[in-house]
Amino acid sequence: MCIRDRLMGEDRDGEAKAPKYKYWEPEVCQGFLEGICLHKVFNNTKLDTGPCPNVHDLKLRAEYLKAKRDGKDNFERNVRAELQRSIEECNRKIQRAVKRLEDEGTVDVMLKVTQHAGHPVVAEHCALIKAKLQEIQDTFLVENPLAEKDKRETLEEELEALRFKRASAESQCVIDTGFGDTIPKSAEVMELEKQISDKLSVAEKLGEEGDVDAMNEAMAEVDQLKHQKAQQEKVSTRPEGMPERAMKERELRVCDICGSFISIRDNDQRIMEHFAGKLHIGYTTIRDRMVEIGRGAPPSDRRRERPSSPARDSRRERDRYDDRRRDGRRDRDRDRDRDRDRSRERDYDRRRDSRRDERRDSRRSRSPNRR
Repeated sequence: MCIRDRLMGEDRDGEAKAPKYKYWEPEVCQGFLEGICLHKVFNNTKLDTGPCPNVHDLKLRAEYLKAKRDGKDNFERNVRAELQRSIEECNRKIQRAVKRLEDEGTVDVMLKVTQHAGHPVVAEHCALIKAKLQEIQDTFLVENPLAEKDKRETLEEELEALRFKRASAESQCVIDTGFGDTIPKSAEVMELEKQISDKLSVAEKLGEEGDVDAMNEAMAEVDQLKHQKAQQEKVSTRPEGMPERAMKERELRVCDICGSFISIRDNDQRIMEHFAGKLHIGYTTIRDRMVEIGRGAPPSDRRRERPSSPARDSRRERDRYDDRRRDGRRDRDRDRDRDRDRSRERDYDRRRDSRRDERRDSRRSRSPNRR
């Protein structure tokens, strides 16, 4: 691709150029065609492996999605296998982290983010994300997909905003639920927890009665009590004989989505930053897509790699013909080499016999005649 194409686009002159490849060719990124290339998902994270080496072309994606809609092609099985490898690698990382913390004696080391998927706010954002993905896909199914470029970019920005809102909702669920106990609670902490629970009940009742100002005051008191509880937990003494490092290990939790460590001492902002990070959102996107592919495609479609198409059949037939021609040439070359070797062996044998006869005649001519 020339510099002008890279900077201004291949259709900068107003006329879209024909793609150099067909969407089913191995040089084209199937993940991009399905809308989830891992190189893009993990861009600017510690798992960033650089730009995708395969072709990303919007025209090819539009052609593929139309063929998929018409039942002519489906790459979900191949993409699912690639996503599965990424998820298995993440799960192995989670298992190693859990084992490390369990060896240090931590109780309930897993931060179970997936258990909040049924929360009303989280579920609502998930439904909105799914609908937005469908809207983006629909922009490729129109007669002129390139004309929908601006609309598609707007939808993609809205999709990113929805993913951040979902991450924020999940982090709030974790904050409200808590991380579990690491050391025995002191009497002061238990009393503060009771006050927080009572005050939340009062705030909920005030909200039902419509007294918004009083509810806000009650929630402000809840925030103060939570802050006091956090301060009290920090000054709690660790169990006798427990090393400081082991105590810090007991304060860690493992995210069951991305495998990162989260400390129970982190403030709310730090926890929200983790959930809004590209790595966490990336693995959330991959896991959601795995579930979607597993539910959407019937077993027969998941087993087959690609349905037949006339163009691909013709190309496959040409490839088989070329293979037969190569095999034929290879056989002819092998026969020719074999004949040449045999001819050389015969020439060598004739020359050897000729030299032997000459030496014998020469010895006879030099020897005296016997009577």
